[in-house]
Amino acid sequence: MTAWASAGISFWQTEIADRDKNKQRFSLDTYALLYEELTPIRLIQGVIYWYGLFSHQRGTFAWKGFLALMLDPAGDQAALASLGSA
Repeated sequence: MTAWASAGISFWQTEIADRDKNKQRFSLDTYALLYEELTPIRLIQGVIYWYGLFSHQRGTFAWKGFLALMLDPAGDQAALASLGSA
Protein backbone atom coordinates (compact mmCIF):
# COMPACT_ATOMS: atom_id res chain seq x y z
CA MET A 1 0.00 0.00 0.00
CA THR A 2 2.90 2.38 0.68
CA ALA A 3 4.31 1.88 -2.83
CA TRP A 4 0.85 2.35 -4.32
CA ALA A 5 0.27 5.54 -2.34
CA SER A 6 3.63 7.02 -3.32
CA ALA A 7 3.90 5.99 -6.98
CA GLY A 8 1.16 3.56 -7.94
CA ILE A 9 -1.69 5.94 -8.63
CA SER A 10 0.59 8.19 -10.66
CA PHE A 11 1.79 5.21 -12.73
CA TRP A 12 -1.82 4.09 -13.17
CA GLN A 13 -2.93 7.49 -14.42
CA THR A 14 0.04 8.24 -16.70
CA GLU A 15 0.73 4.75 -18.09
CA ILE A 16 -2.04 2.22 -17.59
CA ALA A 17 -5.18 4.36 -17.96
CA ASP A 18 -3.84 6.75 -20.64
CA ARG A 19 -5.79 5.55 -23.71
CA ASP A 20 -4.08 7.91 -26.17
CA LYS A 21 -0.60 6.90 -25.04
CA ASN A 22 -1.48 3.20 -25.24
CA LYS A 23 -3.04 3.62 -28.68
CA GLN A 24 0.19 5.22 -29.92
CA ARG A 25 2.51 2.70 -28.23
CA PHE A 26 0.62 -0.55 -28.77
CA SER A 27 -1.90 0.21 -31.56
CA LEU A 28 -4.67 -0.94 -29.21
CA ASP A 29 -7.78 0.57 -27.76
CA THR A 30 -7.37 0.18 -24.01
CA TYR A 31 -9.89 0.77 -21.24
CA ALA A 32 -8.56 0.49 -17.72
CA LEU A 33 -10.43 0.51 -14.45
CA LEU A 34 -9.76 -0.33 -10.85
CA TYR A 35 -12.49 -2.74 -9.92
CA GLU A 36 -11.86 -2.17 -6.23
CA GLU A 37 -13.25 1.35 -6.66
CA LEU A 38 -16.57 0.14 -8.09
CA THR A 39 -19.70 -0.75 -6.22
CA PRO A 40 -21.07 -4.21 -7.10
CA ILE A 41 -23.87 -2.76 -9.24
CA ARG A 42 -21.46 -0.48 -11.16
CA LEU A 43 -19.18 -3.47 -11.76
CA ILE A 44 -22.10 -5.50 -13.15
CA GLN A 45 -23.26 -2.60 -15.31
CA GLY A 46 -19.74 -2.19 -16.66
CA VAL A 47 -19.39 -5.88 -17.50
CA ILE A 48 -22.72 -5.85 -19.34
CA TYR A 49 -21.75 -2.73 -21.29
CA TRP A 50 -18.27 -3.90 -22.30
CA TYR A 51 -19.45 -7.42 -23.10
CA GLY A 52 -22.14 -6.06 -25.39
CA LEU A 53 -19.70 -3.67 -27.04
CA PHE A 54 -16.77 -6.02 -27.55
CA SER A 55 -18.01 -9.60 -27.54
CA HIS A 56 -18.53 -10.02 -31.31
CA GLN A 57 -17.57 -8.29 -34.53
CA ARG A 58 -20.54 -6.42 -35.92
CA GLY A 59 -20.31 -7.67 -39.51
CA THR A 60 -19.15 -11.26 -39.06
CA PHE A 61 -20.28 -12.04 -35.50
CA ALA A 62 -16.81 -13.51 -34.92
CA TRP A 63 -15.87 -13.66 -31.25
CA LYS A 64 -13.60 -11.00 -29.85
CA GLY A 65 -12.19 -11.09 -26.36
CA PHE A 66 -11.19 -9.36 -23.18
CA LEU A 67 -7.90 -9.32 -21.39
CA ALA A 68 -7.68 -8.84 -17.63
CA LEU A 69 -4.28 -8.25 -16.10
CA MET A 70 -3.45 -8.52 -12.44
CA LEU A 71 -0.71 -6.04 -11.61
CA ASP A 72 1.76 -7.83 -9.36
CA PRO A 73 5.35 -6.52 -9.22
CA ALA A 74 6.65 -9.73 -7.62
CA GLY A 75 4.95 -11.82 -10.29
CA ASP A 76 6.32 -9.53 -13.00
CA GLN A 77 9.86 -10.08 -11.76
CA ALA A 78 9.34 -13.85 -11.66
CA ALA A 79 7.97 -13.80 -15.23
CA LEU A 80 10.88 -11.70 -16.47
CA ALA A 81 13.35 -14.03 -14.77
CA SER A 82 11.74 -17.08 -16.39
CA LEU A 83 11.97 -15.34 -19.77
CA GLY A 84 15.62 -14.49 -19.16
CA SER A 85 14.96 -10.74 -19.28
CA ALA A 86 15.56 -9.80 -15.65
